[in-house]
Amino acid sequence: MGSERMRGRRAVVARAPRVAVAVLAGLGLAVGLTASPAAAATTEGNWINEGGPARSPSAMTALWHDNETYEAARGEDDRIWWRHGNGAWQLMPGNARAVRITSNFTFTAGEQEFYASRGLTNTVSIARTRPGDGRNARYTELPGGGRCESLAIGRGGDPGHLATSPFDPGYAAQQNMAIGCISPTDHQLYLNRSTDGGNTWSGWSHSTGGPSPSDAAPEIHGFPGGEVFAVLSWGSDTAPFKRHMIVMKRVM
Repeated sequence: MGSERMRGRRAVVARAPRVAVAVLAGLGLAVGLTASPAAAATTEGNWINEGGPARSPSAMTALWHDNETYEAARGEDDRIWWRHGNGAWQLMPGNARAVRITSNFTFTAGEQEFYASRGLTNTVSIARTRPGDGRNARYTELPGGGRCESLAIGRGGDPGHLATSPFDPGYAAQQNMAIGCISPTDHQLYLNRSTDGGNTWSGWSHSTGGPSPSDAAPEIHGFPGGEVFAVLSWGSDTAPFKRHMIVMKRVM
């Protein structure tokens, strides 16, 4: 990223529309919801080094816009760095610094708007309403009963295009949704997935392919083809990565 000190990349940048999720600290075990066949059949990819030489104490944010990916992160120097199209990391103008970058999101999938938040008991709650009717949202605990110390949620599809009809070419892609959660027990990534726009969820399961340590909130984002990705700030010096490397894998 421009310089070795940059080491990170999470910033407040326009972000793909996102389900607002509520998480509560504490997912110890993978917990079950009735899994839909499509969600149960999900195959994950392998973790890759997405940030190059960058180091960040937080997972990056990412946005697909105008056929390019824009990414941002908080560096180990607490400054905000960004890049697009996998180019070189650049320092955000103004030399802004951040100790912690947090955001709350809603996103619309089909004809529903989702909200999520983390409650005092560390459980995950979601609400669905008609678009624009957020004041009347009623939260319910996400089936599965997980506990998380941090969480993120995202969906597939083009963030710049809202597909409201099943006949829309982008509608199916927007039905892929995933919630990523870091367990307060083992500090590993757990996932809960939906392939029908959040109507049913797969239940919590540990990320496959070995350990996934992190002591920071994960990041979940998607692409127009319906792919959904998880991003972590790697939480240890265990192979194949070093602490605070920015790693990513496909989870849907």
